[in-house]
Amino acid sequence: MSAAKGGYTGRMLRVDLDAATISVEETPDPTVWLGPRGWNALIGWNEVGPGVGPYDPENRIILSAGPLVGTCAPTSGRVVVSSLMPRGYPQPMWASATMGGYWGAELKYAGYDGVIVQGRASAPVYLLIEDDRVSLEDASDLWGKGLYATQRTLKERHGQQHQVVAIGPAGENRVRFATIAHRLKNAVGNGGFGGVFGAKNLKAIAVRGTGGVALADPAGFVSEVQRVWQIARGGIGGVGQIDVGFPMVACTHGCTVRCGARMEPLTDHYGVGTSYKMSLCVDSSWARGSHPEYRGRLQSGEELHIPRPSGLGPLGTNVGSLVEDLGMTTWVYDTWCRYFSALEELGIHEIEGEAFALDDPEWWRQWLTRVALREGLGDDYAEGLARFYEKHPVGPRYLADFIEDAGSRGHGWHRDGRAMEPHPSP
Repeated sequence: MSAAKGGYTGRMLRVDLDAATISVEETPDPTVWLGPRGWNALIGWNEVGPGVGPYDPENRIILSAGPLVGTCAPTSGRVVVSSLMPRGYPQPMWASATMGGYWGAELKYAGYDGVIVQGRASAPVYLLIEDDRVSLEDASDLWGKGLYATQRTLKERHGQQHQVVAIGPAGENRVRFATIAHRLKNAVGNGGFGGVFGAKNLKAIAVRGTGGVALADPAGFVSEVQRVWQIARGGIGGVGQIDVGFPMVACTHGCTVRCGARMEPLTDHYGVGTSYKMSLCVDSSWARGSHPEYRGRLQSGEELHIPRPSGLGPLGTNVGSLVEDLGMTTWVYDTWCRYFSALEELGIHEIEGEAFALDDPEWWRQWLTRVALREGLGDDYAEGLARFYEKHPVGPRYLADFIEDAGSRGHGWHRDGRAMEPHPSP
């Protein structure tokens, strides 16, 4: 294909951790493979043979960015990550997931459409990409650190404008629902891709680029972007930021709404004044209660009232941040809380002598840490519910099968424009 044309750089990095070598090769023809998801699958099909497991050196993990990434196109900040999925049951399978943020744009600015990683390093490393200067660096001082500390350390070491994807202790210990994460809230995690990084002794990829994205028709492109914005601003849906009294920072390159779009003004239950509620992106049918959890005041003086959401909301932001810092998908709480709650309804209040305390944040804090570090029974929990049940058949089998399946189907409704629906349907 022709390099640096029509949004593509025409180049991909290949990192062989076995040989500690880095090379540049042509991007597969996007007119044939329809962009990152397609060419990632092509590479996996050609290079990952039968019998290879997700944690084997022969497995590949590929991070790729499409032609709009790094441009001003709305919602264009996604990166496609593909590999054999550790969470796949009863056997691993090839899967892809996407992640927002700024990492993909920075990779394009450095001159690459993607990164292919193979092999296993003899000791912990991270990949440093600075335009044409690409190297493997010692990560022994980062191994064992959480996601927040890892990103902060690399930015302090190399520069605040470097964009970082990394794993936490859960990925290092090959937890089957470990994430690869970027910044605070951008991650690929439900498939367990963080464990693939961990198995390869790859702690992080830090990238800084000083180039740009070539456009075949810059003027026409900008005109089309403006047209899309006009469409988005009109009609029923409406795109824009609700004024909550303080600045909102976009969470991803090319974001159209910023997170303020998830906050809706409404009259409170007592009919006096105005509160704000958080409009969740995921069906909250599994929520354990609907009592208020967070209260405060905006800079404008208005009260902030966020009802208790599903997921980690009932436990507070500290436990939610711990899950992210350990490098696990927040669906781990949803999955296991559903299972434990169902067992309690059946009169079962413990597993292997360990009692549940599902409304106690400290109990969850200890449980999550044991899972990430694979300590004690946490080693079996780290395998995921389906595999855990094979060793510890507590409760009916159909319960474990259904809840594991529901948890592995996590879907962000904002991806297809239905975030503002009270209860998005499939």
